[in-house]
Amino acid sequence: MATRIPQNNVWSPANSEPSRRVRGHITHTACERCRKRRIKCDGQRPCVWCRELPEVCNYETRPGETRDQAKKRKYDDLERAHDSLLKLVDLASFRLDAPEILGQVKQGRDVDELLGFLQHGDVQYESNLGAGSRVRHLILCLFVQSTASLDEIVALAPRLIDESPGNDFLDSREVLGLKNRTIDGQLLAKTIQEYGAHSSTRAKPEPDTGQPPVIARCDINVPAWPWTRLDADDGLVSHLVSIFLNYNNVYWRIVEEDLFLTDMQAGSIVAEYCSPFLVNAICALACMSSEHQAVYVRQDDFITRGQHFYDEALRLWLLEEGRSSLANLQALVLMAMLAGLKGKDKLGTGLLAIALEMNKGLPFPSSSSETMQMSNEMRARTCAAWATHLLDVSGSLGFLKPSAPIHPRLQFSPNLPEIYRVWTGEPFLNVRTRFRPNALMRERCQLVRLIAEMVHLFFAVPSLRSMDKIRDEGFVLMTRLQQWYDLLPSDLEFSEHLAAPLYELHTHFHSAMIALQLALEKTRTVDPPPNSFPQLQKPPQPTINILEATLAAVRLLGHYRQRYGFKSSVPFNFQLAAVASSVLLGHLNPPVETESGLRDATYSARAAFGESYRCLLAMGTRMMIARGFARMIYHTAKKNKLQLPRNVQRMLDVVAQVVWEARDVEQISSNLPMVASTGTFDVREELRMEALLRKFESVELKARG
Repeated sequence: MATRIPQNNVWSPANSEPSRRVRGHITHTACERCRKRRIKCDGQRPCVWCRELPEVCNYETRPGETRDQAKKRKYDDLERAHDSLLKLVDLASFRLDAPEILGQVKQGRDVDELLGFLQHGDVQYESNLGAGSRVRHLILCLFVQSTASLDEIVALAPRLIDESPGNDFLDSREVLGLKNRTIDGQLLAKTIQEYGAHSSTRAKPEPDTGQPPVIARCDINVPAWPWTRLDADDGLVSHLVSIFLNYNNVYWRIVEEDLFLTDMQAGSIVAEYCSPFLVNAICALACMSSEHQAVYVRQDDFITRGQHFYDEALRLWLLEEGRSSLANLQALVLMAMLAGLKGKDKLGTGLLAIALEMNKGLPFPSSSSETMQMSNEMRARTCAAWATHLLDVSGSLGFLKPSAPIHPRLQFSPNLPEIYRVWTGEPFLNVRTRFRPNALMRERCQLVRLIAEMVHLFFAVPSLRSMDKIRDEGFVLMTRLQQWYDLLPSDLEFSEHLAAPLYELHTHFHSAMIALQLALEKTRTVDPPPNSFPQLQKPPQPTINILEATLAAVRLLGHYRQRYGFKSSVPFNFQLAAVASSVLLGHLNPPVETESGLRDATYSARAAFGESYRCLLAMGTRMMIARGFARMIYHTAKKNKLQLPRNVQRMLDVVAQVVWEARDVEQISSNLPMVASTGTFDVREELRMEALLRKFESVELKARG
C-alpha cells in the first residue's frame, strides 16, 4: 500500500517563497487614558489622542520599560515604602514627641526623611552648623565640664568666643581627643593658649574621622545581644554598663553588681537579675556621662545623648504590660530618675508611682534563720526597695510634698557583711580609692529615714499641732541629722581623696540640712495669701545660720569640681547646686552687718554664688533639669534687678550657646516648685518651673523682637 504524504508537506514553488507581509508598528505600552478607554495608543509621550484633546498623558511605565518591569518596580517601591513606614511607626510610637512626628506625616513630609532624623539625628541642624562651629560648641561644653574655675573660664573668654579664621586651635586632634576623660582645666587652658600662639603657622590637621576609643572597666565585658536591639556592639554596651556601675550605682545601689553581671553575661532573657528593659534603662542613664559618638542622637549635642536607649526602654516597658518583677522595679526606678534629669519629671512622677506600688506588692524572699547572712535574692530585693524609697524621698524634698511610707520590711538597715572595694575612676579618671560599700548602704538608709521624717513634718497635710510644736520637732530633727553626719565612719567622712560617688552622701546631707533650715525659717513667718504672687518675688535674704550652711555646702561642690569636673551626671550634686544658688541669690547684695557677722568668711556670698552657679551651668550642658533651673535663676535675678557677679555674667556671655537655646523651653515638662523665684513654698501650677519658664521666655522673646 502506497504511503500517503500530507498535502501541506508537498514542496511547491509557492511554498518556497518567503512571506512578504510587512508587520505594522507594535505598541508595547499605552497611556493610562487610552488603556482605560480601550483606544489604540501610538505610545508617544504624549500620545496623539492626548495631544488633540488636550489632556495629561500619564504612563505606568517609564521609557524603554515593559509592563512587567513596571509592575516589578512598583512592587519594590511599595515594599520599600511599607518597610519605611513600619520602621517609622516602630521608632516613633513610643517617643514622647510621637504626636509631632505624626503631624509632620500628615503634612506630607517625606517618610524617609523623618526616618533618617529619628535614626541619625537632625541632619539639617548639623548641616547648618558648620564643622568649625560644631567643634567650638563642643570645646565650650568640654571646658565648662572640666575642673576649671569660674575665673579660669572667664580668663579664656576672648579665645573661646573668637571666631576669626586664624583662631583654628579648635580643629586639633588633641582637643577632640579630650572626650571620655576628666579634663584638667589648667592643662586645657594651657593647650588652648599654645595652639592659639601658633595657629597661623601650623599645618591644618587632617579631619578626625575615627571614633573615640571605647573604654570600659577592665573587669566588665558584657554582650549587647540579646539585651538591646539597637545598633550597639559589645564594646559600647560594656562601656555604658561600666559607667553605670562605677558612678551611678555605687551610691544608689539599684542593682547588685555581681548578680546583674552574671545574668547579663549568661545572655538568657529569662534571667532574674537582668532584662532587656533594665539594660536599655541602664544604657540610657549611662549615656548622659559618655561621649562616644554612638550615644548621640544629634552630633555632639549632649542633651540628646541616650534618647534612643530611653525610647527603647519605654517601648519595652509598655510591652511588659505592668508585670511585677525585680528587674522591672529596678528599671522603673532608673527611668523615673532619668525622666527627672531630662526635665520631664511629670513623666518621672508617674513612673515612680508605679515603682512604689510595685515595690509594695512585690514579695520579699523568705529569710533563713540558720544564717545571719542575707541570701542573694533577699539582698537584691532589699537594695532595690531602698533605692525606690531613696528616689521618692529625695524627690519629695524637691517637690515640697510628703513621701510614701517606707516599706514595713525595711524597718532596719540591711544586715550586710563588712567588705572593702576599690573604686577606680574608669573610664574618665585613673584613681584608686578603697571604701566599704555595705557601710555606705547602711548610712544612706539612715539618712533616707531622717529626710523622710523631715518631709512628713513640714509638707504633710496640716495637723492639729501648733506651729511652735512643729518648729520644736524640726530643731530636734536637725540635731539628729547633724549628729548622724558627725558620727559617720572614718572611711565615709569627707576627705581629699573621697571617691566621686561618695560625694552624693555628703551633698545629699547638705541639701537636706539647708532645706530643713529654710523650712524652720518659714515657721517663723506667715506667707502672704496665694493671690499675692502673680509675679516673681524678690528672694528673701537668708539668716546667718542658713548662709553658713550654704557656704559649707558650696565648698564641698567646689572641691568636687576641682577633683572630678562634671563628666559624670550626679543627681545630688545638681540638687545641692540648685539649693545653694537659690539661697545665695537673695544675698547678692548683702547688708554690711550680715556679711561681718559670718563666723566663717573664707567664702563671700557672691563668690559662693559664682561657684554654685558655675557648677549648675556645667551640669546644664548634660541635664535639661539643671539647664532649666539655671535659666530660672537668671530670670529671677533679671526680674528683681539683682546684680550678678561680673565673672558670672561674663561666663554667661561666653557659654550662652551651650547652656540654653530657645527651643529648650519646649523640652521641659517640670512641676518643680521655684522657691527661689517665688519666695514661698507655694506649689500652685503657675508657680512651677514649666509655667514660669514659658512665661518669662515669652516676655524675653517679645523684648528681643
